[in-house]
Amino acid sequence: MTSTPDAATLERPDTEQHALVEVPWVTLVWDDPVNLMSYVTFVFIDYFHYSKPKAHRLMMQVHTDGKSVVSSGSREE
Repeated sequence: MTSTPDAATLERPDTEQHALVEVPWVTLVWDDPVNLMSYVTFVFIDYFHYSKPKAHRLMMQVHTDGKSVVSSGSREE
């Protein structure tokens, strides 16, 4: 005969509920041999509405480091 424990005596381990941490999505631009540096700067100004100095700085980071994070935020942005 098998005995089953009474429901009142069963112990459930505490389950921790982890809050989902919103990790921002990033737009990563990679260096390539196709797009001109002037065009990349233009896109940063036109699409992201960055100032010319900021767009130029990001373009140079792409050019020298091979990539750059140019924006971050929620997925829907």
